[in-house]
Amino acid sequence: MFNFENKRKMKKIVLVCIVAIMATAAQAQIYVGGTLGFSSVKTENSDAELKTTTIKLLPEIGYELDENWSIGTVVGYQYSKTGDLKTNTFTIAPYARYSFLQSDLIKLFEKKFDKGESVKGYLSKKAFDVEFKDILLNQWGIKHLHLTDKEANSIEEMKNNRSNILLFFIVDNQDVYFLDVRKHPKGAGFITLEVLSIVYNNRWMEKIGARKVEGIIDLQPEIDSNEELYKLYKNGINYNMFKFGNEVYMMGWGVSSEGHKMDYSIILCELNRKISQISCKYGDRYAGFELTLDGHFGNVILEGSRNKIPI
Repeated sequence: MFNFENKRKMKKIVLVCIVAIMATAAQAQIYVGGTLGFSSVKTENSDAELKTTTIKLLPEIGYELDENWSIGTVVGYQYSKTGDLKTNTFTIAPYARYSFLQSDLIKLFEKKFDKGESVKGYLSKKAFDVEFKDILLNQWGIKHLHLTDKEANSIEEMKNNRSNILLFFIVDNQDVYFLDVRKHPKGAGFITLEVLSIVYNNRWMEKIGARKVEGIIDLQPEIDSNEELYKLYKNGINYNMFKFGNEVYMMGWGVSSEGHKMDYSIILCELNRKISQISCKYGDRYAGFELTLDGHFGNVILEGSRNKIPI
């Protein structure tokens, strides 16, 4: 699927430091930001050791004309040194951005996430079906919800708060990152490389569990069709390496043959191992598990004593 440079034995030492700076003026009109990146990679073969050092600086400044329109530019500089070869690259990328959706609904969910309020009533109704496999979430770690101000506290109430507009976002520990607002897609429309490109362009790939892979110069075959990706994922076939420019990322562990996220399968295996250890330690048979998520994952219930052992 991929070719390594000259099939050399590679020893990698990678240090990545990304600094994101966001500041807003008093009137919320001028905004600045940027990314600083540093990487160092050592490549060894039988003859010599080659070291590549890269420094990236991508400052950004923009101006909000009104609630919908903003203009700005990203000025990029990259310094790269491989052996005795040095490269300096400069880029300027001006842009104009239009937010087609009124910001009130976006601000509503900003407040909900900021206050730690539940948004489960705005998720897909299928999210409460244990047999449902969310391809976008399982493969890429991207979530979505219905943009509406109608609350729902039950599956029955959710029938009346559906929206034709969806908000796509990712969650990284305590932080939430809004990606895009789109009309409710169907089928292959959920697997869109455009949304994944938004994640990459904002340097958020690590936040969805993706890892940058060094030393790959090509991907064969490279799938760049949403429809083809959807067919693969729908049939439980993993395709988890993507190329953006000269960079290649691996998207986690993919899914199992049953369509469930492999990360969850690994967690369940570890949970089963701990349950077996507790059962052996107390000399009692396993009777059940109680999910709590109150500082620990849950309680193992033993048959004879009915003791609850937290894990």
